[in-house]
Amino acid sequence: MRTFWIYFCIFLCLSISTQTFLYFSGTETYAFSPLYMLGQLIIITLIASIVSLMLRKKKNDYKQEKAN
Repeated sequence: MRTFWIYFCIFLCLSISTQTFLYFSGTETYAFSPLYMLGQLIIITLIASIVSLMLRKKKNDYKQEKAN
């Protein structure tokens, strides 16, 4: 579960920095909407959970291979 939170924080920081960059460098008015932010949080959660599950599975496979 710790890897999930690590990747969640990494992807959240990347998303916030991207949104901040778009806000300050955009030529048009850039507005935040709660629905858009909720969608981003859902996507970040899904990506972080998939990555943490993949790494956990890879780690377990390595331990089983090493035991043989």
